[in-house]
Amino acid sequence: MGWSCVVARVVAFFLMLNGVSALTSDIFAAGKSDKEILDNLLKNTRYDKRLLPPVDDPEFCCGLTSPNDSLAQSKVGFPSLRPRSHNRGVLTVNVSVLLLSLASPDESSLKYEVEFLLQQQWYDPRLRYSNQSHYDYLNAIHHHEDIWLPDTYFIMHGDFKEYSEHSRDPIIPMHFALRIYRNGTINYLMRRHLILSCQGRLNIFPFDDPLCSFALESISYEQSAITYVWKNDEDTLRKSPSLTTLNAYLIQNQTIPCPIKASWRGNYSCLKVDLIFTRDRAFYFTTVFIPGIILVTSSFITFWLEWNAVPARSMIGKIYGWQSNALGLASCITFIYGRSCGWGCL
Repeated sequence: MGWSCVVARVVAFFLMLNGVSALTSDIFAAGKSDKEILDNLLKNTRYDKRLLPPVDDPEFCCGLTSPNDSLAQSKVGFPSLRPRSHNRGVLTVNVSVLLLSLASPDESSLKYEVEFLLQQQWYDPRLRYSNQSHYDYLNAIHHHEDIWLPDTYFIMHGDFKEYSEHSRDPIIPMHFALRIYRNGTINYLMRRHLILSCQGRLNIFPFDDPLCSFALESISYEQSAITYVWKNDEDTLRKSPSLTTLNAYLIQNQTIPCPIKASWRGNYSCLKVDLIFTRDRAFYFTTVFIPGIILVTSSFITFWLEWNAVPARSMIGKIYGWQSNALGLASCITFIYGRSCGWGCL
């Protein structure tokens, strides 16, 4: 009687494995599209985007397509096949930034526009799929509302640049890519355009180097649940081969963890970016310093002229007018670039 019970359990176990294998093969068959695979991976009975990806549990979801499969295994009577408890570790999110463009409205402004691609990469074992599929990765751009994503928050002195009337919410990026690889690695790429208010030193203007900083932080999960790290331990930002700059001269940048400090919110993982710019000093020499020096030194010539030297004095007056026009034109050009000067400069 005992042997017949064991044989029955073994037969039931192999039948169950064949059924799971057939089901998995059907889901991840070579002819299936990435949409069909994602629809199966993201079923409500299998995946919950409200939960953090499980950490330190490599057996989670292996061979399971729904919670009913775990119930079927437990009924077979093999304790080793029952689902393991979820070990809650720390989820690591790898972050990388690629600079696309840098701009400033004029030479004296402390506002800088920074456009970049923000890449976030993490591991979610719930989204692993079989090698039977011919896709190296799944394009989940149209499933982003159904997938758990890091709630990354920007800490900065500034604002987001609006692209259109329909993109006023800074939490929702307009341009992004979302890829899911076979082993469960998720690569999330979004484009951000920041307008930063930077710090300068007025006492040494225009020989100061403005400093622009912004930070990335998780807004919901503390460091005990999620930690942000710079991908490949990068200490500087990567620059695009097609990086464009306009009145923005970047001389140094660094990527560091945020300084440890007490916060009323709690202990949250945070990464900081520092951008150090310089000014075009040749611009100030040619438009401000040299014309000003000529104007001031030429004014002293009148002290060495005879009181009745009318032609010389009239020429000095013309020189004053030329220099004043040059200085006014320089400031007017800057104003035109910023807001369109119009007839006020004439």
